[in-house]
Order: sequence, then C-alpha cells, then structure tokens
Amino acid sequence: IEQLFEKNKIENLLYSLVNNNVVKRKMPGGQFVLQASTGFENKLKAIKQNDFELAKKKGLDLHDVQLKPLKFYRKEDPNNPNSETLAMQVYLPSRFKDQMGLTIEDVNNPNLDPNLLQLIGFRIPTEGLNSMDFIEVVGFLPKSFGDTVIVPSEIVGKAGSDYDIDKLNIYFPNADKETGRRIQLDPDKSIKQQSKKALQNELQTIIRDVLSHPASFDQLISPVGAWKLKDLAKEIAMLRNPSAFDSKGNKIVLPLHQTFSLESMINTSHRMFSGLGGIGIVATSSTQHAKGQRPGINWNFTDKDINFNFEGEGFSLSRVYDIRGKEKGDKISATIGQYVTGYVDVTKEDFVFDINAGIEYAPIHMLLVRSGVPLESVVYFMSQPIIDEYVTAKNLNQPIYSSRALKSNDKIAEELRTKYGKESSNTKLNANLLKSMIGKKDLNPLENQVQVQVLNDFLMYKDLAEDLLLLKDATSLETTNYNNSIAIRYAKQAIKRLEESGMFLNLDELLYGNEEGASTTAGYTNLLNEVDGLFAEFKLGEYLVDAKEFIDNKMFELMDKDLKPFKDDILYKMQKFENFIASSIVQNTSWDYGKIKERTSELFKGKNSLPRRVNNLKKISKYKNNLLMQELTPVLQVFNEDSKESTIDGLRLFSKKLQSYDIDLLADAFMELKEINPILANDLIIFSALQSGYNFSPGSFFQAIPGSEVLSVLSKYFKQNKKEDRKSNLIHRNSMPGLWEDFNQNYHKDAKVVRSIFRREVPGRVVNLYEKAEYVNIAYQSGEKTIGGETVSIYEDSLYKNTGRFNEKDQAIFTQINKKGVKNQLIEATGVGVSSIVNKNNTIKSEDHSEAQIANTSITLKKNVGGERDAVIKDKTCK
Repeated sequence: IEQLFEKNKIENLLYSLVNNNVVKRKMPGGQFVLQASTGFENKLKAIKQNDFELAKKKGLDLHDVQLKPLKFYRKEDPNNPNSETLAMQVYLPSRFKDQMGLTIEDVNNPNLDPNLLQLIGFRIPTEGLNSMDFIEVVGFLPKSFGDTVIVPSEIVGKAGSDYDIDKLNIYFPNADKETGRRIQLDPDKSIKQQSKKALQNELQTIIRDVLSHPASFDQLISPVGAWKLKDLAKEIAMLRNPSAFDSKGNKIVLPLHQTFSLESMINTSHRMFSGLGGIGIVATSSTQHAKGQRPGINWNFTDKDINFNFEGEGFSLSRVYDIRGKEKGDKISATIGQYVTGYVDVTKEDFVFDINAGIEYAPIHMLLVRSGVPLESVVYFMSQPIIDEYVTAKNLNQPIYSSRALKSNDKIAEELRTKYGKESSNTKLNANLLKSMIGKKDLNPLENQVQVQVLNDFLMYKDLAEDLLLLKDATSLETTNYNNSIAIRYAKQAIKRLEESGMFLNLDELLYGNEEGASTTAGYTNLLNEVDGLFAEFKLGEYLVDAKEFIDNKMFELMDKDLKPFKDDILYKMQKFENFIASSIVQNTSWDYGKIKERTSELFKGKNSLPRRVNNLKKISKYKNNLLMQELTPVLQVFNEDSKESTIDGLRLFSKKLQSYDIDLLADAFMELKEINPILANDLIIFSALQSGYNFSPGSFFQAIPGSEVLSVLSKYFKQNKKEDRKSNLIHRNSMPGLWEDFNQNYHKDAKVVRSIFRREVPGRVVNLYEKAEYVNIAYQSGEKTIGGETVSIYEDSLYKNTGRFNEKDQAIFTQINKKGVKNQLIEATGVGVSSIVNKNNTIKSEDHSEAQIANTSITLKKNVGGERDAVIKDKTCK
C-alpha cells in the first residue's frame, strides 16, 4: 500500500478491523433522551367527556399518558443498610414494547423473562458509580414520545442531568428469540467457548452486582458535581482579585461590550477548547487509577529520586483515599470525578483555570491527586504566585499560534527564580501555608524562598507527570484509537521505555497479569504483540523490514523526557518519515537510465511548467468539459528563475474538501483525460508524487487519481527495491541515517518535525544550546524593511544538527547544515480572463488556439500604480 497515494486511508481501514472487532467492546443498547418524571406523576387535569370523544376520533388511548410514579434507589429494608438495593424504575420508548412482547398496561407478562427488564444505564463521561444506574423497566411510553426515557425526578440532582437533550446510554440484555428468555452462560463450556451474546449478558450481570452491592449504595446515590473543587477555585479567585466579586461573594458580571470584546472572545474560546481537551486527560486518569490499584502500582521511591514535599506519609499511586485516610480524607476516584465535571462544564463555568488546571497542567493535578495529596493542598499549590507568573510567561513567550518560542521553559524558570531571590526553602508544604500566600503582592524573604521551592517542586512534578502520561499511553489501548502501524509500535516502545526507566513498582503485574489472573491491561498488552506486523504483507515488508527497526529505535529515542515529547507529535513525525521513505523510493530509483526527480525543473519551473500548461489548456474546447481540468487550480510564481525570490509553480484542487461522490467523478474525469492526452495524465501522476509525496494536504490532488493508474506508473520503482531483486538498494540499514537527515532537512519548517527555537541575535555556523534534540531550526531577526512607511522585522531560519559533543557549560554543540524543500511564495491563477494573457508578439484574442502557441504565454500586470510596482519588479527580478 506504500505504492498508493491513499496509503494512510487504506491503513486506517485495515486497523479499524482490529479496533471494531477486538478493542472496542460492543454491547446491545442505545442512547435515549433523558427526561425526569416531574409533571407526569400527578393527575392535575380532570379528563372530560370531550377529551374522550376527541381521543376516539384520533385513535388515542388516554390511559397511555396516565403514568405511575417512578421509584428511585431504596433499600428493601430501610432499617438495614446491608439489605438489598432495589433498582431505579424507568419508562422505555414504545418501540421496545413490541420487541419485548408486552402491552402498555402489563409489564408482568407471564411469557416474558423478567430478567429482560433489568438494564444498565450510564452517562458520559462516566466519573464513578454515581454516573451509572441499574434499571428496572416498569412501563412503556406512547409513540409520540419518540426515543425518550422517563426516569425518577431524583436523577436531576444525582447525575446533574437537566433538560438540554442530555442522553442516557442503556445496555440491553440479549434474548433467545425461540424461548423468550435471557441468554445465560453454558455451564458445560469454558469462557472461550461461550457465545458473544452470553458473555455480554454476563458482563452486564457483573456490572449490576457491583452497583447493587450494599457497599455501593452511598456512591450510587451521591450527586455528581465538583462542589468542593468549585468552592476552592472560587476562594482562590477571590484571594487573587477581590475586586472582581461583590459584597456577597458573587462574581461581578462584565458589561456586555466587554464580554463581547475581541480579547474576551479569544480568551473564552481558548479556555473552552483547552478545557474540553482536559476531559480526555482526567477521564483516562480515572480509569488508569482503578487499573493500577489491583496490582499495586507505585512509584519506585527507593531507586529513584522521587519526593512529594507535602505534609503526611504514604504517598502511592494505588491508594483509595488520600493520605489523610478513610476517616478524614477524600476518596481519590471521587476527587478525579470532580475534575471531570469541572472540564465537562467548562463552557458554562471555567473555574478550572482559576487553579491553573488548563490542558497543559491537568497532568500535574492528576499526578498529585492520584499520589494521595489532599485536594486542598493540590489546588493551593497550583495557585501560588510564582506558578501564576510561570503560566503567564509561558502564554506570552510560547503562544499557540506561533511555531517558535521566544523563551524556553528553562529560561522562564531561571528568570522567575532570580526575581524571587534564587534561594529555596526545604519544607513540607501544607494547605494553610500555601493558602496564606495566594494573591499576596509583597512576600517576605521566607515566603520568597518558599515560592522558589514551589517552582522547583512544580517542575519536578511536571517531570513525573510525563512518566505517568507515558504509563497511560502504554496501558490505555481500549481508549486510544490505534489506526495504523506507527501507533501500535509507539505503544510497544512506550512499554519498553517504561520498563527500562524503572520509575514504577509492580509494572510487570499491570502489563502481564499476576497470580490472581490476567488483567484487562495484560490482555491488551498481548494484543499489541499480536497486532504488530499483522498487515505486513500489505505494507511491502520486503523492503520496509530494514526501515522498521530504525523507525522503532527513533520512536524510543524521541520518548526521552528531556526532549519534552508529545505523543501526537511523535506519531505525526514518524508517519511523515514512513511516507518520506516511499517518496524517496519513487524519486530516486532509476528506470530506463533516469529518475523522476530529474524532471522536477521541467515540471515545476519555467513557461512550460505543468501548472502553466494546465492553466492554458483549460481554455481549449476539448478540455473545457473535463471536470478534473476545470477543478485543477494552478498556483504560479511571479519571479524570474534568476531572481533570489524564485520558487516553483504548484497545482491543487480548487475545492479543498470533497465528498466521496465528487472524488469518484474526478477519477472518471482523469480516465477521460488519459484518452485525450496520455502524456498529460502521466505527468500529473509524476507531478503529484514530486509535489505532495504520500502526505495528504490541502495542496495535494492525488486523491483524484485512480489507484490503478498510480500503480501503472509508479509500481516499477517499488519492485526495484524488493529483497529478492534489489537492483536499487536504496533502503537498507546503512542508508537509513542519511534518509533521516534528508527528511529533517525537507521538513525543517514543520515544528512538529524539527523543534523551532527563537534567537534575537543572528546565530553563527556553530551554536551551543541546552538542548537534547537531534535537529533544531533556529529562527532569528535578520534585518528590517520599510513597507508602506512602516518598519517591519525580517525573519529567517537556519537548520542545525546536534554533534553529540558538549562545551564546558554542558551545552550541546550544534552545527549548521543545509536545508531542503522550497518555500511557497506563490499566487493563484485560475486561467480565467484571456485579456490578462499575452503572447511574446501580440495579445491572444481567440480562446480556441493551438497548445504550442499557448506554451509561450506568460502572465502580465494590467497597470502600474504610483511606481511602486516597477520598483518591486526591478528589485526582485519579477516578470
């Protein structure tokens, strides 16, 4: 599939077989609009004779809407806390009445197994047992209610469900159509021999047993919410900025013109998206915390320098309650649930940002909470003045819209330590001490020392949080979409990195099971090993075998904490590199004593470049009705080839997003074009391979070319690299480092591939940096320029490679290397408007003229304004 431009999509389809059939557990059920029974429980309206007559005409039964009161969870014996918990009662949509063979009046049909009326419900996100329900069906709704489920009124207070189309997810048991009974496990068969439906029913039974257990009752009826977290956040906001609150402690609402100001809208939007991104971190932390409790996952305090500088003892990753214990402390799972609620409701109340819990710092909150630090200490710690300044400095010097940072994290931390006096205290922190410094403007010398300690501890916890995130990535297969081989191999390398780091105790029991039996995580670890290489025959393993080991080793290197890696960036980079290998094969393999990369100048530059040919051919009658020709949009440069600003001509589809139907039409148009002009069709395939390679982008048009046509042109280059007939010998162990450097040289401007650093001074050929990255792209101000009477800064960039040597300050020595790739300084040309096209000798007035004549045309400018254009043309050697 590396031979096809659709390689990534095909690979996604292949791995979806694994995700949909193995990883993602399917259960019978559905989503239903949640509605409380409030208003249905009392017959407030007298039914008159006219109502009956009208109902008779419309064929309605008034008894259908006379619903009985629904019961919430209660004990069979209210005086005995250990007695059985009775299920919550609901009304289901009418369509299930027919499926279950029931009438609206009688749910006690003797022909129906009563176990089929016992269901499991839950809301998303599922924060704990209080987000789940075990249900008893006591009736069915009229058809006019649609897919609505009526639940007891208490659900509003318990689950926080309101009336804005909240959904309740419900699992239904599987029934035998012949007997009408719930399918049970066959006692004569092993677990592996049981039917899927029987296993689904058994899993629902286990869930129900957990929910109905007497020990679960308090959690089952506890309201979902972030009460304590929200109160702490409000308290901190008032300490920081008391003027933002009135005398009653209510936040003062901004005037409407300030609420809708540009700055406010940008800030609100950023908080919303950052908050929504935090849901994934805290929700998966909740499930991972539960998975880690069984094998007793913990930090390796003995061999590693790991400290939690808070009062108390017994910090551990597998605690049930925080270090204050069951009597005085909070349940850790409930605390994480409060964070989940805070992130879910961020569009309504964004209080999580008052405690510095944005997406970048959510992992630190989860690290401290999961390790047993009390919630008060966590939020007071994360809200210290020096942490506030660190977050602000990061936002100013590392803006999300810029690919280069003005200041590094280390530089920001160094400046803050200097501001607070450099000296650090060494004390065990507690909630009262931390609270006393929040919002304080003038700190005394001892408090300044505490602030420096807080920053140092914060950075240490940030480092530990990265280990915990790696553990989550490696053990959360069920919540991660592994849709390609790189993602699978990343998880395997993450496990390898965890095992070699030695940061966690009992890791083997989590990954591979223990004496009590295999765990869910152990099952997924085995699955990783099974899936890796599962589709090797589709991935031309004949030649990628040599590259696979190199890619795996690079992924392992990139997971080094000192590189501050992001999982998505690593996956992005290695997928790009895998595609780059395929592009390198196509471009550099010889065929008939030539390579297609030798056609680059011919296809991309000059008056006969392919984009210019397409631009001109659009006006010829036989191409006017070809859908692909009209959809192709040339992007033409305006500089002569000898200009220092000279680049290349490009070609893309006019519509950047197309439906499958439209793509099929363009593919048909390509086949028509091949019949008209086979040379042009062949050139389009080669041009696409050179312009976009195998990476889909808004500028690519390869999706419009049928795969069979791509294979007919490009497959010969791949065949040259097969093991049994390796004439090209491009891909082998010794060539991989060179390909890796070529890759970084080509993608030097992509910050996800090469780390970007900003320097105010112009760097020399050799630079010394506190960096461990293999390549860095240094952006710098190269000068100034006056445009329209204003002076603006001109920026350039240079690519540097780590030599592996260090200076006396322990800085890595980087040397400058060449960049590759072409910058896109282009304009679009649609080919419409004959008056703007001129021949060398005279203006072309006829649209129907020869292709040879068209080839000698060029774009001209219609008029000159104020002489500015002439000056630019002369300075830049423009056409």
